Amino acid sequence: QLNDDLDIMILFASALKEWDQGRWQNAEILFLTLKQAKTDSDQAGLEYYKQMSDAYLADLKLLSPLKEGFDPKTVEQAKEDLVDVLSARNNLKTKGRAPFNTLQWQRQINAKIKHIEAKQQRAILESKEQRENAVKYWAMAKSNALRALKQHDFERVVKELKKVKAISEDDKAWRSSILYLTENAVALYKSTSVALEGKSADFVVKRLDGMVEYEKLLGAKPEGLLVGVEDREKLLAWRDLSPYTMIDLHKKISIVQLSEDEKNQRREQLIAYTWLTGLEAKARSGAESLADASPTFSKRWKACMEAVN
Repeated sequence: QLNDDLDIMILFASALKEWDQGRWQNAEILFLTLKQAKTDSDQAGLEYYKQMSDAYLADLKLLSPLKEGFDPKTVEQAKEDLVDVLSARNNLKTKGRAPFNTLQWQRQINAKIKHIEAKQQRAILESKEQRENAVKYWAMAKSNALRALKQHDFERVVKELKKVKAISEDDKAWRSSILYLTENAVALYKSTSVALEGKSADFVVKRLDGMVEYEKLLGAKPEGLLVGVEDREKLLAWRDLSPYTMIDLHKKISIVQLSEDEKNQRREQLIAYTWLTGLEAKARSGAESLADASPTFSKRWKACMEAVN
């Protein structure tokens, strides 16, 4: 029971203050209290404040779902939020704080749209730059790998191709096949080094350029063969070795103690090596022979040749 018009005005003013301060829950309680109020004074005045309370309560119901704020992840979501805000503004019954809030929300959403669009643009530019860099790095790595292939520097080929990704499907197939071949050749170097470590023999070792021959083999290291030059020991790098010498050498290296799978693996390594060093006819002959014993190798070799030829 309110005593007079002054009590009604005070209650309504308190509700408005809570409303303007954004304390909507408190404002709602006061507006509802006013709606249920009775007075011995001017009933017309009370009815006016009740109607005003209805308007604010209606706006409160309209704006409450939007009050929690907006966190759109896409421009489309932001525009949907903007439609909700504008729709709410068009249906407001009060002036002042309610339309002001919707204006602030509209500005926030527009700023969010600009932020998302700028972020998307940066992502597009970064993606374009990444693609351009990927193309550039691949071209550089492939060029280096081709140069290393001509020099029989297969370890360098593996290093160059493993640090980048190929771009096109054809390049991906080529990269995979060249890695298969060169990794097998490098594995052949390793197995040869292990087999010859600490061993010496009278064996003619020829250089790739055909200019020099060494008649004494003094063993091997991971980097290449050890050969005798007069009274000195000299390291001949694998890439400087004549492929014919490597083939002759493997005819001498015993593989009796190896399992059948290990023998086939060694044969596969030698086939890859002979192909890489330009002895393609010999590689094809060896591949045909091994294909009869290993269907998996046959499939692998066929795919490899299709990619590199």
